[in-house]
Parts: sequence; C-alpha cells; structure tokens
Amino acid sequence: MTSEAALIEAARKGSAAAFAELVGAYRGGLLRFLLTRSASFADAEDALQDTLINAYRYLHSYNPQWRFSTWLYRIAINTALDTLKRAGRN
Repeated sequence: MTSEAALIEAARKGSAAAFAELVGAYRGGLLRFLLTRSASFADAEDALQDTLINAYRYLHSYNPQWRFSTWLYRIAINTALDTLKRAGRN
C-alpha cells in the first residue's frame, strides 16, 4: 500500500492512476457527504464528479501542512454550494 503523501506527489507529477487511488478511498464518503447537501442523487453525483475534477485540476495548490481530506472536503462543500446556486437560477 502506497502512502497518501506518495500518492499525492505522484498525482502532482501527472499520474492519473495515483490520483484515482488517492481519491478512491474518499469517493463513497464524499458522495454521502454531498447527498446531504444536494437536492437529488443526480445533483450529488454531479457535484462529486465536479469535486474530483477540481481536485485534480488544483492539486498543485494543496498544502501538505493540512490533511488531504480537509482540502478535498472543502472543495466538495464549495462545489455543492455552486450546484445549489446554479439550480436556483433555473
């Protein structure tokens, strides 16, 4: 088993496989978390996908001083809020 820090470093260097392994452990918890903050299951799934895309896109901004899970869940919260705002505009 590879350490989380090693997976983060490999993902930062462009390894999609390392990123997939890294977030695999969080996927179920993130979906449950987003379900409590979304209007529907479909919205929660969309927010999860957007969360993971944003995490991959902004992985370079992650500060290892903080827990990775805290950083990832902060992205999830922001994504859920954005999804709710968009839904309110329709």
